[in-house]
Parts: sequence; C-alpha cells; structure tokens
Amino acid sequence: LWPANLGIYEWHSWPPVRTATFLGAAATAGLLWAAYLRASLRRPLLTALLFQTIMLLPVLGLVTFGHEIAAARYSYLSGLGWALLAGAGLIGLTRKRRTAPVLLACAVVAALAVSTRAQLPAWRDAESLWRTVLRVDPLSVFARLNLAQALFDQGRNADAFNYLEDQVSVYPDYEASQEHLARRMEETSTTTLDRVKHRLRLGREAASRGEHRLAAWHFQQALRLDPGN
Repeated sequence: LWPANLGIYEWHSWPPVRTATFLGAAATAGLLWAAYLRASLRRPLLTALLFQTIMLLPVLGLVTFGHEIAAARYSYLSGLGWALLAGAGLIGLTRKRRTAPVLLACAVVAALAVSTRAQLPAWRDAESLWRTVLRVDPLSVFARLNLAQALFDQGRNADAFNYLEDQVSVYPDYEASQEHLARRMEETSTTTLDRVKHRLRLGREAASRGEHRLAAWHFQQALRLDPGN
C-alpha cells in the first residue's frame, strides 16, 4: 500500500517479510469477515481476492525463480484488482458527495507521487542502488560485492576494497568473497600493507570528525589485516 524502505530481499530477510505476512493475513481475514457480514460486498471482495490469488500463484514459492522469497514486482499485476475496487468505491461515494472523494483521490495520488519521487535517487546509478540496498538491509549478501564493483568501475579502488573487506568480515565463510578480494588485489597490484595504511587513514579521519564508532570499525579492519600493528 505504501512504498517504504524498498530493497532487494534475500533469504535471511525473514523478519520484515514475516511482519508483512502477518499483516496480510489479518487484512485478508478482515475482508473475508466483511464479505460474510454484507452480501453487497461479497462479490467484489471475493473477486478481487480470487484475482490476486491467481496472479500470485506462479510466485508463491511452489516453483522457485532465484534466491528471493518476495519481490515488489510480484504486486504489480496482482494488486490491480484492489486498485479497481478502490476506484469503484470512490465512484460510489461521488454519487452522494462529489467534492470529498475527488479531493481524497487527488491526495492519495499526490502522496504516492511524492513517495515515488523520493525513491528515484536510489536508481540514479549502480552505486546509488547498492548503497540504498545496504542501508535497508545491512546483512545483504550481494550489496557490498555489487557496490564494490560499481566503485571499481569508477576507478575508486581504495573505497571498493573497503566494501570487499567488509564483506569478508561479515561473511567469513563465503569463499567467493575471499576469492574476489584476492583476485582484485592481484589485478590492481594492491598489497595488504596498502590496505592497512588506507584503513588507518580512514580511521584517523573519522576520529578527527568525532565519529568514534566508524573510526573503531576502520581500526578493527586494519588489525584484522595486520594483527601485530
């Protein structure tokens, strides 16, 4: 109903999906109860629910299409029935009072337009997209790797290595990340000492700005690379 904190869901992102599942189940139960109580609502509500169910059948997990368990795009077609029902409700209201429903419709469209515009910066380029994903889902398996790739493409190798190292730190058992880091260091002739110096510089800069938590993180990464430093 409202676009907020949109990201790229992965298998570990169960809590937000679980919350949405409970809310959806409660809303469905409420709609079915309303259809049971009022015969005039029965046909439109059940029709919209049936349409949504049919449209969602291919992506309910019976057949897997990739690593995600949910995606915003799954709601594009399946939500059309509810949009049509909402429009019909507004038309019904205009038969008695025309001004209020029209203003309500305009307000909803305006609010969604503003929210949509707020999402546009996330899609400006690859760096913006993966920074947004990382903000929404700090445990994302792929965000750091793709963000690093975007930074390498811009020639910002030092910043890219930060995210590759963070990836190895967050997912130490993910061998593909370690291999990717080693290959990039070889391709760019970057040594471990180079990375340690860069982390120390970033840590000092963060400390000078009073960002002690960030500074500590950089120093921890430097120690991980060079425990005897």
